[in-house]
This record gives sequence, structure tokens and C-alpha cells, in this order.
Amino acid sequence: MSILGTSNLEVFGLNIVGNTFGWTTGEAASYGVLDAFVEAGGNFVDSAGSYPV
Repeated sequence: MSILGTSNLEVFGLNIVGNTFGWTTGEAASYGVLDAFVEAGGNFVDSAGSYPV
């Protein structure tokens, strides 16, 4: 885990981009990816909605 910037938030060393969840990645596959990520210790999801802009 790493501390994020000057906050006290501890985040996993890698993040996952979630902008396709519910759009091009179906519900079941989205939950599968997220569940596997959390099981591996992940806790940092990029949820920015500005990618298509």
C-alpha cells in the first residue's frame, strides 16, 4: 500500500479504470473484474467520467 499524495489514504499500488463498467463491459463481467481486484487487495478505482470528452 502507498499513501496517496498528502492525504492519509492508503491505496493499492495499481488502480483500475472503471469507465467501461456498465457501458461496454456488462454487469456480470464488471462485478467479476471488481471482485477479483478487491480479492487481490485493490482499493483504488478511477471513476472519472471525462474520458469520452
